[in-house]
Amino acid sequence: MAHVSAAASVELVRAAKARGIRVTAEVTPHHLTLTEEACCDYDPNFKMSPPLRTRKDIEACIRGLCDGTIDCLASDHAPHGAEEKELEFLYAPFGVIGLESALAVYVKALVEPGTMSWSDLIRRMTVHPAGILRVPKEPWPSERTRMSP
Repeated sequence: MAHVSAAASVELVRAAKARGIRVTAEVTPHHLTLTEEACCDYDPNFKMSPPLRTRKDIEACIRGLCDGTIDCLASDHAPHGAEEKELEFLYAPFGVIGLESALAVYVKALVEPGTMSWSDLIRRMTVHPAGILRVPKEPWPSERTRMSP
C-alpha cells in the first residue's frame, strides 16, 4: 500500500496483516511531518496525492511504523518544474520533491524524538523495501567484476 497517510488506512493494513493477508505498506516524509494546515494558503508546493492529513493521522502513521504495520519509509519523489508549481492550486500538478530531503526529514521526525533508532530507520529505507521487492542480497554483476582481484 503506497503512501499511507490516514489513520483509517493504518487500521486497514493492521487488520489485513492480523488476518494473515500478505500486505506491505509505506509512508512518506511529508505525511509524517506536514499537516493539512500547510494548504490553508493554497500554496501549490503542498499539493500532493494523497493529500496532507491531520496531526492525529501523522501520529497513527508513526504508531504504525513502530508496531510494524507500516514496513517501509519511502521518498515519494515527484518533482515538477517551478513554472508548473507556480500555477493556481487547482491547476498545479500533484507532487513534491522527496529524494534529496527524505533522510533528513526522517531523522528529524523519527530519530531525534527517540521514536526510531538510526539502524531501524536505515533498514526501513533500504533492507525492508529490498526484501519486499526480492532484490538479491548478492552484489550486482557489474559490482562483482569491479571487486575481483
